[in-house]
Amino acid sequence: MKITCLSDTHNLHGNLTQIPDSDVLVIAGDITEYGRIDEVDSFASHLRAFAQDHKIVIGGNHDHCLAIESLRKEGERLLGIEAHYLRDDVYEIDGVKFYGSPWTPKFGTMSFNKARGDELRACWAAIPDDTNVLITHGPPYGILDRATDGNHHGCEELRKRVDEIRPAAHIFGHIHEGYGEHEEHGTRFVNASFKRCHDGKTNDPIVIDI
Repeated sequence: MKITCLSDTHNLHGNLTQIPDSDVLVIAGDITEYGRIDEVDSFASHLRAFAQDHKIVIGGNHDHCLAIESLRKEGERLLGIEAHYLRDDVYEIDGVKFYGSPWTPKFGTMSFNKARGDELRACWAAIPDDTNVLITHGPPYGILDRATDGNHHGCEELRKRVDEIRPAAHIFGHIHEGYGEHEEHGTRFVNASFKRCHDGKTNDPIVIDI
């Protein structure tokens, strides 16, 4: 199965005039910049241009309208027209189990934030042991998670859970500077951040085979 990986488009989806062919398109959150419904609508409409049979989207810390209860239903409806929206949920394709979750360690007043430690551990405990492709907005600690300050900003509890279940692939974004790929213990890690934080330009989508 071939998967095109994207994350953190931040309203720059118009720059995606072409993406590599694949069976599945995965977008790992932060599709918006300001978290408004009209941004989600624009993004969802743009998804129609892509030929993948399956498109999977999760939320990120900028996607406030997917976290605010009064707006969530409409945001999820718009995404559901063109994609499978996952929020702590599973979607299976030809026997391959995808699990998507938006949570990241608490940072300011952003959305889908949980405190490090017990709160995030409870989130990751819900990931099924037989997950083949894990999609989270943020990275696991120590893997493609180093920011410009030189520090690792990934989630320690997520790293522990990934080490336990060892999915075939783990797709994320959030820490834009970590863009790239890494393989460890049989898991293909992909930080698919599209928007580059240092100059506002964009990275290429990353394609993997599992």
